[in-house]
Amino acid sequence: MTCNSDTKETVISPHLTTATESDADDLRPSGPLPPCSETSQPSPRMAATEIESYDVAAAEMQKELGGGVPKSSSVYHDEGQAGCDPTALVHQLPNELLSEIFDLCSPDTLYVLLNSDTLTKELDRISQRHLLQLSQVCSRWYHVAMETPKLWSTVTVSARLWDSLDSAQTEILLSLLKTTLDRGGDHPLTLTVCTHPFNDGGERALELFVSHAHRWRVLNILPTNDPPECLRMVTGKLECLETLMFDPIESDFDQWKDVECFRVAPRLTNFKFRGLPGYLPQLPWNQITNCTHYEEKTFACLYHPLSILRCAAPDSWFKLVLDLRRCCANPDEPWNLDISSDVRHLQIWFGSGDSATTAKLLDSLTLPHASFLSLSAVTEMGPSLWACNHFLRLAHRSQFDNHLLHLSICQVIIRDTELLQCLEVLPRLQSLDLVESVHRPTRWGTRERAAPFITDKFLLALVHSPNTPALIPNLEDLRLVVTGWSIKMGGSINFSPSVLVDMLVSRVHKIYDVEGKGAFAMGLTLAHPFSVTMKPLRELYPSLLHECTELIFEGKLIFNLR
Repeated sequence: MTCNSDTKETVISPHLTTATESDADDLRPSGPLPPCSETSQPSPRMAATEIESYDVAAAEMQKELGGGVPKSSSVYHDEGQAGCDPTALVHQLPNELLSEIFDLCSPDTLYVLLNSDTLTKELDRISQRHLLQLSQVCSRWYHVAMETPKLWSTVTVSARLWDSLDSAQTEILLSLLKTTLDRGGDHPLTLTVCTHPFNDGGERALELFVSHAHRWRVLNILPTNDPPECLRMVTGKLECLETLMFDPIESDFDQWKDVECFRVAPRLTNFKFRGLPGYLPQLPWNQITNCTHYEEKTFACLYHPLSILRCAAPDSWFKLVLDLRRCCANPDEPWNLDISSDVRHLQIWFGSGDSATTAKLLDSLTLPHASFLSLSAVTEMGPSLWACNHFLRLAHRSQFDNHLLHLSICQVIIRDTELLQCLEVLPRLQSLDLVESVHRPTRWGTRERAAPFITDKFLLALVHSPNTPALIPNLEDLRLVVTGWSIKMGGSINFSPSVLVDMLVSRVHKIYDVEGKGAFAMGLTLAHPFSVTMKPLRELYPSLLHECTELIFEGKLIFNLR
């Protein structure tokens, strides 16, 4: 997320605004539903009156703010009127399934904060207008909509839209927000809130949320100023919180680093953030098992995003997206990083541009407990060249030969000889994913041509023979994506199908016949980004399938060719 300090426009990361899906059971009403009848249930006319009052309030706000009058969205018809007679199938739907359908009826962008958001949209998401519309169809729909707390348990508020409201209009929004929160009952709450400085309405909205702190399950907070005082009141009340997303609009403020209210949250295991680790609130890192960081271009070396790995708990999974192009522009700038981490699973997407920057990345890390390592170039940030010797040093000081079981190298420019050198020091690997780079040179030669590394030389090194030690002897799962320049413009590939078959048969023999384990898994994808014929697929398919069909039918080989 970025912010323009002059216009106060906010761009919300699409990664941080996707609410966590709850289990299917969450869609069921919290208690038994009483029988539906016209005498026992509130009339849907009550919802019609409620939504009409919202229309009037919205119209008055828009007039005072200089906007157009929103079109009324009332869809109520009397049950006896033509055009609103539901089919027999709809009548037969159980209430649980009907509530699930209602849950899928929310507009796609309703809970996503965008620059284009209007006060009308804020009013719609606070009041859950789509549910009010559905509740007007009949008394049964009214009951299901109003009495299913799950439907009212995703709430999004952008306090910056409240700046232009007078006190009366603020009271209307606060009243609607309170009604929505109350209708959610005690159901776990998914909450997205963008705080805003000098906004009394936003502060009061936060106070409402604080009163429901015991319900917070997913919290996405987008701070723009100092931490609100009311947050201190949630300390010790976050027994339900599982996911915290922290996405500061400003990248260089550090007002939140002393916030302690999230330290006591016994179920908090998932943390996502943008910005600098040194500016984060205090967290129970010993229980965070899944941490995701999104790219931040303006980091200072003292707060390099890699430093978050020092906080990793054993058996945790960290995913980092790093834009290292600033290091390319300043090659002499020191990182001052020496990070030893207990992380078990580590995925790093990075954009560097040269091997020197990739070397800095590898030299910064020591991973003495890692069993899963994935290094992927972000193609939008330019090509990332491999640094073979620096990876070998990382493998040596981290003792990868004892514990690394899965390696993934994607979109990195690397030669087959370098790849083989790296694999030689990883004897315990069980799973290997390789994706060739899609980069190609431009007319001006600003990008290095990516040499193919999925070649006969690479495949021959994997062939298992009783007389010759094979590379990666414990390999059970191999995934290859042949792309970029490995598929030449003429339609051929840079390895022989017969060599691939030999490697497969030898691996199947070792895994299934010799060691008595399950099937060997192989995935091969041919994906060229430029215009080529499908000749490679037509060439490979008959020979591979002819040789491997028997192994596949015997259950010794799982082979996926695309």
